Amino acid sequence: MNIGGALLVVAALAATGAQAASFDCKKARSEDEKAICANPELSKLDDDLAAAFKAALGLMSGDTKRIAIFRKDQTAWVKERDRCGGTVPCLKNEYIRRIRWLSNPAHQYAGEWRASKAKITFHVQSTDGQIYVMLVPDKTKSNDQQDLIFMSNNGKFSPAKQNKTGEDQIIITSIQFSRRNQDLKAVCPELRLSFGTAEMMGLEGGDKCPLLKGPEGDFRPASPIFSYEPMR
Repeated sequence: MNIGGALLVVAALAATGAQAASFDCKKARSEDEKAICANPELSKLDDDLAAAFKAALGLMSGDTKRIAIFRKDQTAWVKERDRCGGTVPCLKNEYIRRIRWLSNPAHQYAGEWRASKAKITFHVQSTDGQIYVMLVPDKTKSNDQQDLIFMSNNGKFSPAKQNKTGEDQIIITSIQFSRRNQDLKAVCPELRLSFGTAEMMGLEGGDKCPLLKGPEGDFRPASPIFSYEPMR
């Protein structure tokens, strides 16, 4: 059974050294599935992906809405993987990128978030697992139609259990402010995206940072979460 649906328990290595994929190889029909079953390295990567997917589900505490969106995203990735056909290097690359993405807990919040005025876009880069964050001042315009306030590719995920607020956070450092917002660099050296729920994100910058104080700093998701960069 494919991991786009319910996951099977991953089988251990057999005595012969053959590896079991997360779907039934006896039912493999597509070229990519056949290649995965025939190649031990790909089969192991498929097992690793199944484990990463299961671990990611565990972060959602039974939230049925988020789980449904997450499963839909995984199904979309499987269709994207199908484009590789039976080409082993292509399949290997897709698996490595997807596992890297699933392994960063920040992926569960990735997407576009909008406040009363501004919007924040962030995603986990599947090439290196880093968190890219961008804040633009006008939520009604596309990102390429306006100047950004800041961007950073140095966000780090901090789980709720490590924070006094009891919320998941993304801590943003090495912030690159736009030319017209350079004065913020000294007073906003670190920013935090705090997630009280999957439906609310707060931007926090400390007492001296004037960015989006009060309700203006409350963001809600404007695009489906689990935003993933497909292969080009």
